[in-house]
Amino acid sequence: MWQQILTAIITSGIITGLFQLILKLGIEHKFNLALLEATKDLELRASEHTIKLTNIFQKQAETVITIYQKLVPLYEAIYASILLRKDRNAPPDLKDLEYVNEMRRDFYQFFKLTKIYLPRETALKISGFEQTLSREKLTFDAYMEELPKGHPDRPKRQMETYDKFSKEIPDYLKSLEDDLQNLLGFPMPAKKK
Repeated sequence: MWQQILTAIITSGIITGLFQLILKLGIEHKFNLALLEATKDLELRASEHTIKLTNIFQKQAETVITIYQKLVPLYEAIYASILLRKDRNAPPDLKDLEYVNEMRRDFYQFFKLTKIYLPRETALKISGFEQTLSREKLTFDAYMEELPKGHPDRPKRQMETYDKFSKEIPDYLKSLEDDLQNLLGFPMPAKKK
């Protein structure tokens, strides 16, 4: 009799242990499946996020390149216009004014719609650069109109504008180029101490 009770207890223990083991393995299996599914979902979301960021970076890169491609010729056209007018001591050429104004409109139309892809500081710097160019052109044209040929202040005013376009404005452009290259991921040289 003791043998039967002992056998029943041992059998019951073995069956209970096996049942617990099967239950535990089943739970672990379900957990592993859920974990695998969650991992796949996270990987998919990460991939989608990476694709979105890649598309945003691509749009930002296109914006930076196009802004630069519009801004540098605008700078060169305004500078050339000032140099030609300075050398000729003549009133502004209507075709020249129309050309510069068309370039400014083209730049501004593109810039106002795409500056969202740029950091605020960079967008402000770009806008400031364009405004500086325009302000210097308008100031130069005003001086040339107000000061008649032979006026003693005329050469001084011409040199002030020339100095800005040969020193200050190129430095501003260089700083802007550094910002734009940084946005494109180009490594920046270490600053000298």
